[in-house]
Amino acid sequence: MDALDGATASPIIILLYGPSGVGKSSAIVLASTQMSAVRFESLDQLAQDFGRRRRLIGPDQGILDLSNTLANADRLLEVGKEAVAELVGKGSRQVVVLDIGAGFLDAMDMPNWLRSNTPVVMMAPPKVVHDRIVAARNDQRSFAQYRAQEFSEDRLRLYHLAHFTMNADCSTVSLLGDRLVNLLRGLATTF
Repeated sequence: MDALDGATASPIIILLYGPSGVGKSSAIVLASTQMSAVRFESLDQLAQDFGRRRRLIGPDQGILDLSNTLANADRLLEVGKEAVAELVGKGSRQVVVLDIGAGFLDAMDMPNWLRSNTPVVMMAPPKVVHDRIVAARNDQRSFAQYRAQEFSEDRLRLYHLAHFTMNADCSTVSLLGDRLVNLLRGLATTF
């Protein structure tokens, strides 16, 4: 039976990560329309909702407020991991693809979490990603600032922990979705 049809023996957590603006969120939105048996989630959203339920932040506050309240990436990752555990439950049979926001990447335990799941990194040349994030989000960081943060030595070490790398250097968002779907279908043979 195909692992991506929702009938796995235990939850399979695929951690999709990479530099801010590489296209993770766009790719999962598009892939979700083609793979209904796979659950696609944003760790930012899961942690934010968990933080609201636990009254760590108010009902109108977002992920940045949660990050500021918790005051460090380690605590933010712990909240995110608790939210994921709540999502998949015990004995759940599902495949979950998580879009991991950059705010979680600086946590000391992130390498361990990547190693204990199925990490997939989306990558493109720094200039391509910077141009994309400036256009999409009006990010005010200069290219040098962006590269220093998103392609720092620590981040590059994290990116190299991925079991699979998805090339995000493409001209259209729809290609990102197609590439993610193809990668996930290929991964199905490994579960």
